[in-house]
Amino acid sequence: NGQLEGEVTFLSKDGKPDGPSKNYYENGQLEGEGSYKNGKEDGLWKSYYENGQLESELIYKDGEIISTELYEYYDDQKLKSSTEKSDNKRNGSYLEYHKNGLIKVSAEYKDNQLIGVYTSYFDNGNTETEMFYGDLENLEGSYKEYYKDGKLAIDANYRNDVRHGPYKKYYKDGKLEIDANYRNNALHDFYKEYHKNGTLAIDTNYRDDVLHGNY
Repeated sequence: NGQLEGEVTFLSKDGKPDGPSKNYYENGQLEGEGSYKNGKEDGLWKSYYENGQLESELIYKDGEIISTELYEYYDDQKLKSSTEKSDNKRNGSYLEYHKNGLIKVSAEYKDNQLIGVYTSYFDNGNTETEMFYGDLENLEGSYKEYYKDGKLAIDANYRNDVRHGPYKKYYKDGKLEIDANYRNNALHDFYKEYHKNGTLAIDTNYRDDVLHGNY
């Protein structure tokens, strides 16, 4: 149809591409761009959807992909997620977005497994959950859940992917509902439960998830 399909710079003596390169869709929209060095892709290469939105960013060295960032969009063309990859695995940051453009999930991956801090957000920007992933995608340490208005709902702890340590649950108005302790995912030691007006409803003890005391 007469539209430009591609343009490449040839500078090397042996006729191999060496320099900037661009290729285009049939409608004239840029499809991809990057650079060659001695006939091989080198540095940053970008690819685009036919509507002009960025599809991916790839880092090359000597013709080999060493890092990739992929982009996904909603039907209305707003950004839905961005994912860093290397060695054909999720490695690096992962961001997911609500349709209103605010961040929905912020996380890190290593060899396709979640690692480090994982945070999810409501569509009003307030934090929904906060947790930490250790090796083998196991939950470790502090774990928190929030109500949409920002008030704390659950304050817990994990070890080796199971609930372990102090556990607190709150009513929507911020008053304490449950105050307990876990050991290896089982209720262990004190357990207290409160009415919405703050008065004590249950005060007892557990041992390895078995009631051990008055109820």
